[in-house]
Amino acid sequence: RKADPEMRAAQVRDFKEAMGRVDPDIPLLCLCGNHDIGNRPNAVTIRGFSENFGDDYFSFRCGGVRCIVVNSQLWEDDTDAKALREEMDEWLEKECAGPPVPTLVFSHIAPFVFDQEEKDEYFNLRRDVRARWLRRFAECGARGWFAGHYHRNAGGRFRDEAGREVEVVVTAAGGTQIVD
Repeated sequence: RKADPEMRAAQVRDFKEAMGRVDPDIPLLCLCGNHDIGNRPNAVTIRGFSENFGDDYFSFRCGGVRCIVVNSQLWEDDTDAKALREEMDEWLEKECAGPPVPTLVFSHIAPFVFDQEEKDEYFNLRRDVRARWLRRFAECGARGWFAGHYHRNAGGRFRDEAGREVEVVVTAAGGTQIVD
C-alpha cells in the first residue's frame, strides 16, 4: 500500500501546528519510528523525515546527562539502508567513547519489552542487536533506555557481566493504545 502524499502533508502540517502551541521555552525533539520512515527504511524515507522533523539520530545534553536518540528502524531492517545503519553505528561508537557518563537512550523500538532474554518479535529488537547495544550503552554509562512502539506500558532491567544496569522503559503511545 502506497502512502498518500497529500494526507501525509496534512498530517505533518497538523502536527507542526499542534506542537507550535507548546511554550517555546520547552524544546521539542522528534524521534522517528515505523510510521515515519517505514518498517524497511531507505534514504528517501529517512530524508523525508529529516526534512520535516530533524536528524534521524542525534545526541544532546540536559542537566549533565548525555541523551542519545537512535534510529532503531535501521536496526530492525537495513536491507535498503545498510550504509546509513553503518554510519549510525559508527557514530554511536564515537558517542560512547571515553569514560562513562550518565546517559539516557531513546529509540522507537525497545531492546526488549519485558526481559532481555525474550524471543525476537515485532515489538523488540533482535537478540543480537539488543545484546550488542545494551552492553555497549551500559559500558558508556546508560541508566535508562526509553522506547515506544509497543503501544502499551512495559519494561524491565538489563544487567551486564560487570553488574551495570540499564532500565528499559516502554511507554504507550499518546494516540493509540493496544489492549491485550
